[in-house]
Amino acid sequence: MEKYHLNHHFTYYYITIRDKSWPKGIDFGWYPLGLKRLKESKTLILSFRFGGKPLTGTSEQVLKEIGYRFDDKSHTYRKEIIVPRDEKGHESFFGLSEDLQSDFLNSCYNEFVVPIIKTFAHLNRLEEYEY
Repeated sequence: MEKYHLNHHFTYYYITIRDKSWPKGIDFGWYPLGLKRLKESKTLILSFRFGGKPLTGTSEQVLKEIGYRFDDKSHTYRKEIIVPRDEKGHESFFGLSEDLQSDFLNSCYNEFVVPIIKTFAHLNRLEEYEY
């Protein structure tokens, strides 16, 4: 993504990222997040939102194959990601060094975000997708 919008709550309860060419209502990010989860949790939740509605057919199958499930409360597709343990045994995101945090995020985006963006390459034409 060359031009994007990154949005976060001041407590980091969520972070959303949206390509500026995508219509509003389509984004991905980390939700729920929050400082406590970043400091203490062994898992983080990566999410995709497609207008707040579940997809159907092939569109939803692509998400399910990567491990996302639709959450009725948040109206997002969510995937729980395990934070890797560092050499000192830390298992929370803030417990990792900056280099390991960067490696973790790059790995997550390459494995769980990029394939979806490539599959839904025409996100700017949301009406093409099945609801």
